[in-house]
Amino acid sequence: MDDDVKMRDGEAGGGKYREIERLGLSDEAEAAGRAGYDGNAAELEKLKGSNLVSDYCAGAALAGHNELVLQCLEHGATPSAALWGATMGGHTELAYLMLSKGADPNDVIEQVARTGDDDAVTFLIDCGADVDMAIVGAAIGGREDTIRLLIDRGADPNFALLGAASAGQLAIIKQMLAHPDVYINATDHSGRTALDLAEMYEHEDCARYIYSVGGKCRSEF
Repeated sequence: MDDDVKMRDGEAGGGKYREIERLGLSDEAEAAGRAGYDGNAAELEKLKGSNLVSDYCAGAALAGHNELVLQCLEHGATPSAALWGATMGGHTELAYLMLSKGADPNDVIEQVARTGDDDAVTFLIDCGADVDMAIVGAAIGGREDTIRLLIDRGADPNFALLGAASAGQLAIIKQMLAHPDVYINATDHSGRTALDLAEMYEHEDCARYIYSVGGKCRSEF
């Protein structure tokens, strides 16, 4: 890859793997992603039949190695893995190709909303991704501007409150509780409130704040 090619979150060189590093993958999976990013075709041969081939594919798509992506699909990679990479890398034609091959925007929207820029999020929403899944990801990632964008696109801000509580994002919790359409004791699909989630994931500062402004656990209803 040319050194002057810019990625979403930094220039090629020291920052070129940043999106892959953000995923928190195992060392083996991250190595596969890096190999894909560098267009290492020989590494693909080693990964045939491996559960790491999708990680390699995501890296290849992130860097825009279209032919390698197609080879990865032949070796069992999922189109959604490539959709993530193509979207994060800004490779729109490749992303559309993956959608045509069955990639589901909902498979990647939460992760993209956590770390990707708003253009990437908007692209997936325009392709049918669920805005409520997106706003959960944005809240987990502490993305205030992305949350506002998604509310404008019809997302339920209560999901942002719940996502923020699960991730310990106190600033987002406060932002959401100032929204007129947010109910402090809204519940997720499992019936858990924001206070339940903050306590479950041991975010004590968030739990204290939610409780101080009227938050309850589901056992109190």
